[in-house]
Amino acid sequence: MKRNFRQMMLIINIAKECHSANDDLMIVNNEVPNLTDWHQMDDHTRSMNIKSVSKIIDNKYITAKDLHNEWMDNKIADGWKYGTVKNPELKTHPLIIEFEKMSDINKLKDQNFIDIVNKHRNEYEELSK
Repeated sequence: MKRNFRQMMLIINIAKECHSANDDLMIVNNEVPNLTDWHQMDDHTRSMNIKSVSKIIDNKYITAKDLHNEWMDNKIADGWKYGTVKNPELKTHPLIIEFEKMSDINKLKDQNFIDIVNKHRNEYEELSK
């Protein structure tokens, strides 16, 4: 879908908000090993977050499972594989697993992402006019 500049800027800002909210969720649940500021993240991870926001904007009926599967498919296509630790150099990630096998907190992170994007849906649609 073709997007204008203001829509793209909003998508990026939503992605930042999603990233920050999920970091907060990890802190609350004592899961803090790989927290990074948006601007310190690698380009791949930022791009994946922006891609996820766009996917949700384009499909308001997407589920947390759908979002996870989309994320996982993109990771695998980029050469990533399952590993017990997230390691960008080795391209391993512990969440390259079936949605049903993830912890409740990781499932909640996907749903949280969707909820944040949907909170901004009207604002995004206004930029389309």
